[in-house]
Amino acid sequence: MTTARSIIEDTLTFKLNRLSPGETADPDTLSVCLRGLNSIADEWNGGTSFLFREILTASGSAISTATGTLGTTWATISPGDKILGASYSDGISDWPMESWTMEQYQSEPLKTLRSLPEYWAHDGLSTVYFWPIPDSRVITLRTKAAFAEFADVDTDYVMPDGYKSAFADVLAEKLAPVMGGLTPAIVSSARAARNRVLQMNFSPGIIGGNQGGSPRSEERRVGKECL
Repeated sequence: MTTARSIIEDTLTFKLNRLSPGETADPDTLSVCLRGLNSIADEWNGGTSFLFREILTASGSAISTATGTLGTTWATISPGDKILGASYSDGISDWPMESWTMEQYQSEPLKTLRSLPEYWAHDGLSTVYFWPIPDSRVITLRTKAAFAEFADVDTDYVMPDGYKSAFADVLAEKLAPVMGGLTPAIVSSARAARNRVLQMNFSPGIIGGNQGGSPRSEERRVGKECL
């Protein structure tokens, strides 16, 4: 468990030399540091490679349209969140769908085909497109869980080992220009912290098929239409 206060005090004591051992920060300093910490959390939310937890979110109801909307169809997923995978339910099992780029979706001429969904494409913001159009299916998306904003300095947050020190190193870099000056050591520590977090979350991509344009074939289409 980690609090914003513990991160801030580590930063002020060990990184910026603004606190002596046993000394506590005043409320104004804590407020400034908390804003800096939430700014870092926002930056790391935008760079999903810093996020450590993947979540599965099912659509609020069965989908029978060509598109779904982040924030509505999946109420807890924010527009702009990166989609890592998708699957549809047949009521018994979950079946994975493959990803398309928007260019691949656009190149599919028969967008009105209705069947079991095989592919999904995300426009990068709110809209997720499906092909074929789902025939009343619950669709589950896999995304990274974003950091919640630090509500105050004393709420406990769960995060893996290494994140507390990484937040402290990067917070020192953000605060240094207004708290004594940015030094090469602070910049180096912040860079190393970011690299550590990236390495903790690195997972090699799996190269599969369907990397080109629309993979539609008449044989596959006939088979799908018969389902």
